[in-house]
Amino acid sequence: MVSIKQSEVELNHSSEQCSELFFKTLGLLFLNGPSEENVQLLTLGLENCRQCGLISQAEYEELSEQLDLQALGRDYGSLFCLGGSSLSLYESVWLTGLAMQEPRDELRKILRACGLKPNTDSNEPEDHLGFIYYCIGMLLERRRTEDRDLKESEDIGLLREAVSHLEWTRLLADAISDRHAGNFYSNIVSVANRLANETINKND
Repeated sequence: MVSIKQSEVELNHSSEQCSELFFKTLGLLFLNGPSEENVQLLTLGLENCRQCGLISQAEYEELSEQLDLQALGRDYGSLFCLGGSSLSLYESVWLTGLAMQEPRDELRKILRACGLKPNTDSNEPEDHLGFIYYCIGMLLERRRTEDRDLKESEDIGLLREAVSHLEWTRLLADAISDRHAGNFYSNIVSVANRLANETINKND
């Protein structure tokens, strides 16, 4: 089930768990849109990341100042939910111009491999940005909790493959910035790109 208990996002986690919860929280935000619960989870998640050194104090302050539920909801709607003028959150659309293409099939395999049944709580295709973020969070959780000797190489391979499906989000962040300079969504996508690649580099 695609969800996070608020008790999971208490402070003083390891950096690995901070990163895991950060990606899961972002997954829920982009899948479901901003809600009071998601914003609360994200607020705690950013504080976790700051304390663990995953984001700088300046990044934390800038992102935290933008965590206004009304503004986040308005921007989410105007950016991603206005039909033909909206920005797509699907990798297939960015890479091929069409929905539900090869990237979706690749993500479906990764999601199944990491134990997340596709479309459990959503009818969105598996290459939706929210699913990609949540998948990365689940892979980080699996690496943290399971027998590393048994799963090490498999998990690193799946994690590297999942992170490779974020390359298009640089284009998304730029497109958001073109419409709303300094917008929360462009900032958080850029931070997520950096953290995902740092995670891969750490495990190489």
